[in-house]
Amino acid sequence: MKIKSRRIIQIVFAIVCLAIGTVLVLPAQAAKKSSAWATKSWTKKYTHSKSKCNKLFYSKTQSDALFYTKTSIDSLLANYYSKTDSDGLYYNKTDSDARYYTQSQITSNYYNKTDSDGLYYNKTDSDARYYTQSQITSNYYNKTDSDSRYVNTSGDSLSTTGITYLPAITKSITISAAALKPERSVIFDFADDKGLYLVSGNTEYDDDFGRASISLPDGAVVTKLTGYFYDNDGGSNTINAALARNSLAGSTDILASVWSTGTASPGYENVVGTSILYATVDNDNYSYYLYSFLSSSSTNLRIKGYKIEYQITTP
Repeated sequence: MKIKSRRIIQIVFAIVCLAIGTVLVLPAQAAKKSSAWATKSWTKKYTHSKSKCNKLFYSKTQSDALFYTKTSIDSLLANYYSKTDSDGLYYNKTDSDARYYTQSQITSNYYNKTDSDGLYYNKTDSDARYYTQSQITSNYYNKTDSDSRYVNTSGDSLSTTGITYLPAITKSITISAAALKPERSVIFDFADDKGLYLVSGNTEYDDDFGRASISLPDGAVVTKLTGYFYDNDGGSNTINAALARNSLAGSTDILASVWSTGTASPGYENVVGTSILYATVDNDNYSYYLYSFLSSSSTNLRIKGYKIEYQITTP
């Protein structure tokens, strides 16, 4: 039954094709040949049978199944951008190359996270290792602040209320004549108002001297030795005093010495010596002492005391 129906449809389609060809072609042919109808040979030449039409052409149903209609195409293109839209929304390769780095460019110019961690400290590590600017400012003085607050080594002075410290401070020690210890058989006498003098009748004038141990700050620089004498002898007899040091190995060096002149009236004089040898005190290797000679056993030669001046760089 299906075969018959299909055959009938084919016959109808062939008739329709023949009719269309007859209507469209025969009038023109007839006009040309002045004939009212087409011949069989002409019909075979200029028309197709239904079976051939089926082989050469798609039916509407087949065309709808195989091809997109304009409506379908418009619907599909609605999901795509036109060239103009794409150019406005996206960068082409040239634009992208001008704006962005490639992976190889990034690799050659920048460190990745692993490389950076191996070469640099992160914020946590840096905070643990270093001070921030605010921490330094709050805990330390800059050069300007330090210069205004402290003494430097170039000679600045620092003044506070009632006190002025200088880089080199001059200080002194005073030694009383009563500190002199007589050597050998020398006999001294000491009176508060007269000072120390050699007792009369002593005949060992070449050894008439006394010695006193001196304590000076280590590193101090001795600048002056002053002897406070009474010399009213009027002759060649004098008083001599010297500052000396004795090494632990046994050698002795004279730092400074002074002599009375006998020219003062009524005899009191302060004799100053500023030519100092071995001026820097070295307590690690030397001991220091002061000794004095009196060349006559007379109250006309008396020792009142001594002063040693020195400079130090700390108060």
